[in-house]
Amino acid sequence: MTISALVPYRDKRLTGPFMKCLKDNYEWVRRQAAQGLGNQGEKKAVPALIAALNDVDRFVVLDVITALGKIGDSRAVAPVRALLNREREKGEAGDGDVIKAAEETIRKCGG
Repeated sequence: MTISALVPYRDKRLTGPFMKCLKDNYEWVRRQAAQGLGNQGEKKAVPALIAALNDVDRFVVLDVITALGKIGDSRAVAPVRALLNREREKGEAGDGDVIKAAEETIRKCGG
């Protein structure tokens, strides 16, 4: 069974393995892990997701931002806002998808 087969399931036993997969060498595994954690909705995953906001792959970052929004924990507001500010400071070079996702997540997390 691959990680993508586990993403839709809401089973607390998957939270730990998904958090571990956020550090995998392959970006598609990290993306699936972020998506799985968002589906789990477990607040204990928030620190691991916040750390993953610094991932080098923009698609992983987008999935992490989305996962944080699904969980809706206020601890995500400050780090997501910092990412949003960095993207905005880039001006035209800023990633519009990251900006939009970050704004939505901040709203969902009460910021």
